[in-house]
Amino acid sequence: MEGLIRPPLLPSQLERANGLALAIARNAPDAVAMLGTRLVRAIQDARAAGESADIRPIALIVAQVRRRSTSLYNSPRLSATRTSG
Repeated sequence: MEGLIRPPLLPSQLERANGLALAIARNAPDAVAMLGTRLVRAIQDARAAGESADIRPIALIVAQVRRRSTSLYNSPRLSATRTSG
């Protein structure tokens, strides 16, 4: 995702980032899915702004998704599930 949000933002980058954000919103655990929904909205805002789009809101949400998904993946409950299988 980070590679898709490097300036200048091209329509093709936003389209691919939007697809990933939708997948996050639809398939991730609730806390991360909520961030995926916020990411979709931030991408829509960037599309509307065109070339003058500010990528900081998108980058911030992507960082939050990464942090939340990493903490979920490393949680003791999930770790126990991974090692017991």
